[in-house]
Amino acid sequence: MTNRREFLHGATLAAVPLVTGLPAVAVAVQRPAPAFHAVLIDDRFAAASAFGARLAARGEAIRVVPGGNLTYLWLNDIDPAWRRAPVPVAGLTRPAVLFCLEQLAWAQGLRVVYHAEHVVSPTGVVQHTVQRCAASLDTSSLVMRGPLWPSEVADVVASQGALPRHAPAGPSCSGLAPVLAPGAELLASWMIARA
Repeated sequence: MTNRREFLHGATLAAVPLVTGLPAVAVAVQRPAPAFHAVLIDDRFAAASAFGARLAARGEAIRVVPGGNLTYLWLNDIDPAWRRAPVPVAGLTRPAVLFCLEQLAWAQGLRVVYHAEHVVSPTGVVQHTVQRCAASLDTSSLVMRGPLWPSEVADVVASQGALPRHAPAGPSCSGLAPVLAPGAELLASWMIARA
């Protein structure tokens, strides 16, 4: 689906020959096919919105999990897609969303192939734990990115979506929440795909 920016860019390119008197040349903007059926974000968290924006810039379809409740997206988007084909999905959400999707994905032959947890303190300090990842992602690289860590995670998720083989798949530990300091939030970045 063409967005406003692409439309204006195409219209500008089409208008150049009219203004300059040059012959018109058809210009096609080619984008790579999306790696995921959908990228889910919990937009109550700035980090998830930044993650989604980074992947949207790559042409991925972003879906907001309203209030952290997966029900609508499951019934109207993901389940119908998974009934047609076992397509990959990714996200940066609360762990409960991952846990729920992980349980539903098993019947489709899909597994968690990337999983990291991010504890965001009220002061903005983030503690990262990489649970499963085929790409070279470690907690020190995320810490070094500071507040830009969601972009780093988005790039890793995008690169994993392009891999023919993923990290060893299996059950995630998304159902095991660590004890959090008062006011801290636990987010999970993840990808579910064929193992």
